[in-house]
Amino acid sequence: GCWAGAVWGVAEGTVFFLVPDIFIALVALLAWRTSLRHVAWVLGGSLTAGILMFSLAASGGTEVHRMVRGVPFVREWMFIRVDARLERYGASALPRGAWKGIPCKVYAVEAPPRIRLWAFLLASVPARLGRFVVVWAGFGLVGHLLRQRPAVALAVYVTFWLGLYAWYWTVI
Repeated sequence: GCWAGAVWGVAEGTVFFLVPDIFIALVALLAWRTSLRHVAWVLGGSLTAGILMFSLAASGGTEVHRMVRGVPFVREWMFIRVDARLERYGASALPRGAWKGIPCKVYAVEAPPRIRLWAFLLASVPARLGRFVVVWAGFGLVGHLLRQRPAVALAVYVTFWLGLYAWYWTVI
C-alpha cells in the first residue's frame, strides 16, 4: 500500500540510490485514480529522510557525510556543486537543483551550515514534489492511453527507467 511509498522515500533520502519516482510511476501507470495518495506518502517519507539527514549533519556528525559519499553513484563533485549552490542561492538551491541529477541527500547533509531546518524543509517540498508530480502525471497519461494494452504500458515503463538509469549512470 501507501506505506511502501513512504519506506522508499525514506530509503532513497538516506542510503538507497533508486529514486521513489519509480514507485510513483508504476502506481500511476496501473492505478491512476488512487495513485495521488501514494505521491503524498512518498513525499512524507522523503521529507522525513531529509529532516533526519539534515539533523545528523547539523549535530556535527561526519559519519553521515561518509555514509552519503558511500551511496552508489554519489560523487565528490556533487558535494562541491551543492556547496556552491547553497552559498549562492540559500534554500532556493533545492528546487533549482531538483532536476540536476544530484540526490537530495547531498543537499540535506550540506545545508546545515548555510540554512536552518525549517527553510530546508520548506524548500524540500517543491524540490521533491515538482518531479514527483511530473512523473505521476506522465505515467498516468501513459497508463490511460495504453489501458487496453497493459503489457505495452509496462514495457514503456521498464524501457523508460532502464534507459534513464543507463544514461544517468553513464554520465555520472
